[in-house]
Amino acid sequence: MFTKLLAYKKEDSLIRDSFILFIATMIANVLGYFYHFYMGRVLGPADYGVLGFFFALLYWVNIPALALQTTITRLVSSSKVNNDHSRLSSLYTASTRPLFKISVAFLFVFLLLIPFGSSFFQIPTSALLFFSPLLLFALVLPFNRGILQGLQSFHQLGTNTILEGVVKLSMGILLVLGGLRVGGAMFAVTLSFFISYLHSYFVVKKHVEKTSSSRPVFFSLLTSAWPILLTLSFLTAFYTVDLFLVKRFFPAVDAGYYAALSLLGRTIFFGTFSITTVMFPKVAAMEALKKANNHILYKSLGFMGIGAFFAVTAFYLFPDLVVSLLFGKAYLSISPYVWQFGLVMALFSFCYLLSFYNLSIQRRKFVWILFLFNLFEIFLILEYHSSLAQVIHNLLMLMAVLFAVLVVYTLRRKQSYEA
Repeated sequence: MFTKLLAYKKEDSLIRDSFILFIATMIANVLGYFYHFYMGRVLGPADYGVLGFFFALLYWVNIPALALQTTITRLVSSSKVNNDHSRLSSLYTASTRPLFKISVAFLFVFLLLIPFGSSFFQIPTSALLFFSPLLLFALVLPFNRGILQGLQSFHQLGTNTILEGVVKLSMGILLVLGGLRVGGAMFAVTLSFFISYLHSYFVVKKHVEKTSSSRPVFFSLLTSAWPILLTLSFLTAFYTVDLFLVKRFFPAVDAGYYAALSLLGRTIFFGTFSITTVMFPKVAAMEALKKANNHILYKSLGFMGIGAFFAVTAFYLFPDLVVSLLFGKAYLSISPYVWQFGLVMALFSFCYLLSFYNLSIQRRKFVWILFLFNLFEIFLILEYHSSLAQVIHNLLMLMAVLFAVLVVYTLRRKQSYEA
């Protein structure tokens, strides 16, 4: 039953819950870094560039999944503060089967597109086939995680995240050693989704009462997800479009270098991501109670700023060490750009947090700001890609301006709720 978890507690702490999820996220990230550490060294720059393409593709696959997770989180947060247990159970019962059906449809379309994708991006067909089963769990896993996040059950959410990392690393090493190379590296990710889904299924089922399914409940969920879907699409474009275009315009080895550089930069984003994850349900819950919540935004920005500052500083002071530890000396040519890409992703992290704050208080017009800057990014890379350095400098300028615009947009809102 949801009764125990749905009890709203004023003493719930942003710092405490952020720390819990931060530790879990850091463990998962360390496991992920070991995964890339191994793959980068064993596969080499060219094949690692192919793997980088798959992870960029995975981020796009995750867009509808994360939109669903965020929508569920907001609905559960609202129900949590209103002690509406039946709404959650009804939503779970009504949504699980349709989500599996949609996942099967995604898989079918992806299989049809494999010949085109293999030819256009010069990707092995076998690797695409190993990737494809992941789509079966691309929606149902985030759906369960959204329930845990909305209930602010961060211990279980953190455990599930760590489990995904353990499976990806261990199976990735075994499958690559077995000779499957890029295909094996990607199939390990598929297995990590499957195992994590099983864990989340049994955890969530303990808190769900059986109710009759309701199609209107499920369709209302999809309707609520559209603004979040657009937001995540435009945010994901910022750190994937560059990978796709670099893979298209640059030699395979340079694309591999850029994939490694992008991964290093994204450590800052994923390292601070837990702050946004914790902030969102807390602000959504306070918004549902019509209570002031901007202080949560300021605290979140402050915590994120501290983490980003130390990360970028480390990248600036010890670039060779950072690169050689993760990828080896073969990638040392990217060292001069590590701190710059880190700064790009630090600014992006702030933009991500501001976007989700606005979503949590149901503001949506900022979405078109993100879309406009997506177009700017595509234009800049298409027109100016004489070197990897030029691509990075353009991204840095773009993120700085976007952050300033989002700050102005967010602070324009006058909050009249009482603290």
